[in-house]
Amino acid sequence: MARDAIEGIDDAELTQRLQRVVGKLSRLLRRGEPSVIGPGAMSALSTLANEGPLRPSDLATREGVRPPTMTRIVTGLEEGGYVERTVDPADRRATWLG
Repeated sequence: MARDAIEGIDDAELTQRLQRVVGKLSRLLRRGEPSVIGPGAMSALSTLANEGPLRPSDLATREGVRPPTMTRIVTGLEEGGYVERTVDPADRRATWLG
């Protein structure tokens, strides 16, 4: 929506419009082909794409999930070839995701 088109709309109406659009988009996406990875994995991939390589614990913090949950997500992404783990040269016990 162009800036000019929303200037005369109050916040409540803009919120309602946004909710309708998000609802329609959600329904359209559910009708499409099922995704090979779930929403949590998509969000983690998006974070990695936007922020660059991260340690799994840092990714879990940014995504708001517990480390065991992120471990499961990362394992699936790794198995699918979406991410790679690399050993941190400064701390051989730690890994980076990228």
